[in-house]
Amino acid sequence: MSEWYYVRMERIENHKTPKEENEPESVLGEPEIAGLIAYRGIKPGSLPLIEQLAQVSKNTLINGMHNFFAFNRDAEALAALKRSAERASTEEQKRMYELFLAFTEQNDSYAARHLVAVLEKR
Repeated sequence: MSEWYYVRMERIENHKTPKEENEPESVLGEPEIAGLIAYRGIKPGSLPLIEQLAQVSKNTLINGMHNFFAFNRDAEALAALKRSAERASTEEQKRMYELFLAFTEQNDSYAARHLVAVLEKR
């Protein structure tokens, strides 16, 4: 084959559209998160919640959720998340509690506790 063919193929393989360059990578492909999804049987509707929770700052996550599910299980966790969202001092904290509330409602407190642990390690 001609040299032109190889140069052309190299350009095609290396070409990225602006949309591809600006799109953030999904956290769902990370091994720890994929393992959580498989092990806990996370419902498909919860996947966007995981994506959004992965964007919460690590400091906010650890301060607000580190031992949260150790002390609150199932129905207690739901009530505590609602109270925490109402009392949150920042918008980021409020959004985090609301996202965890939705995630826990769709799954359970054990899956939420597992998610906290995985997100803390990131």
